Amino acid sequence: MCDYRDLRGQYVFVASVGMFEHVGRRSYRRFFRAMRSLLNSKGVALLHTIGMEELLRRTQDPWIDTYIFLR
Repeated sequence: MCDYRDLRGQYVFVASVGMFEHVGRRSYRRFFRAMRSLLNSKGVALLHTIGMEELLRRTQDPWIDTYIFLR
């Protein structure tokens, strides 16, 4: 486990599980550039993330905000 910005090299598989929601909108482009640069020509990437509509967020359980989204 490490910061995606520190990875170097070429890989056949890249998996990001449960961390994309912490990247932040401003860094989405940087994140996907990193994913692309880490994959070799036949590489496969897996991105697992949790998304939420802003309207739903207002009624979200505080436990989810604290322990899942770290707010």
